[in-house]
Amino acid sequence: MIHLKVVTLNQSSIFLMNSSLCQKSRIVFLFVAVAMSSCSKEADPAKVVEPSAPSAPSAPSAPSAPSAVAAPAAPPAIPSPFEWADVIEPNPDPKIVTDADALQRIIATGLPWKIRDKKSGIELLLVPSGTFTMGLSVGDIDGQNSEKPAHQVSITKAFYLGRTEVTQLQWERQLNSNPSSFFDPQLPVQRVEFGDVTRFLDATGFRLPTEAEWEYACRAGSDQARYGDLEIIARYQGNSKSQPGIVGQRPANEWGFHDMLGNAMEWCSDYFQADYYSQCKSEAKDPMGPSQGKIRVTRGGSWAGIAKMSRASYRYGVAPDYRGDFLGDGLRVARNP
Repeated sequence: MIHLKVVTLNQSSIFLMNSSLCQKSRIVFLFVAVAMSSCSKEADPAKVVEPSAPSAPSAPSAPSAPSAVAAPAAPPAIPSPFEWADVIEPNPDPKIVTDADALQRIIATGLPWKIRDKKSGIELLLVPSGTFTMGLSVGDIDGQNSEKPAHQVSITKAFYLGRTEVTQLQWERQLNSNPSSFFDPQLPVQRVEFGDVTRFLDATGFRLPTEAEWEYACRAGSDQARYGDLEIIARYQGNSKSQPGIVGQRPANEWGFHDMLGNAMEWCSDYFQADYYSQCKSEAKDPMGPSQGKIRVTRGGSWAGIAKMSRASYRYGVAPDYRGDFLGDGLRVARNP
């Protein structure tokens, strides 16, 4: 027989019981929460801070060298058909060669237009073959008998001619001397005897232009006495202040040549003969001048010469051993392709 014992709980007992249960529940909840929080911290290494060992003091570092700026790559060299020269510009610049007919004839040669001699540094421009009237220009009242009669001449082969007169720097590099009266590396070499010229040509492989080649290049397609206003294109007695000027500062002619008139008188390869033109036949091809003589042709006028000397047809004969300040003889070189 089972006996049931009925336990009667009063209100106070129930309250204490409930309080005890709640307290135990809080303890359990807090324990679980702390455990979860601990697991969460261990699972996130980014939030775990480990004590670090004290580091040794670092030595002061040397200042770093400035980073080198890479130089722009040089443009590839233009292939040259010549062992003795580098090509500067293969085709003529239409802003420089303003004679449209000559521009096309230069291109037609298939040869580079502007080149630089490797040994001397002299720049040369290509002169195309062609025909022109040599001698006294129509309407030129300053002409002399030695410039008459005007006659037709043909240059049958293209050739190279110095863009400017030979400078003192270019001369000194070859001969280690300087006969000039006025000194500056970029001034034209002056007071040059023909014998000096020969030594320079032997050292460089150049030649002098013939008188016909010189006038052909000076005129640059023009039939006028000058290729521009004398005061602008030439340094002569009237504007030079009695001294030569740096080459290439005056405007070029229509083929790109500077100082063809004025600055320094220029030797040509021909012997001079006052009446030579009277013996010339029209349509002469590549004339070389008289076969012999005692004096040589100079062309172009000079910084010390009067205005009428700075004309395309002006001719002057000079003794080979002359070395004077009045003419300021210099030179412009030529070379065959």
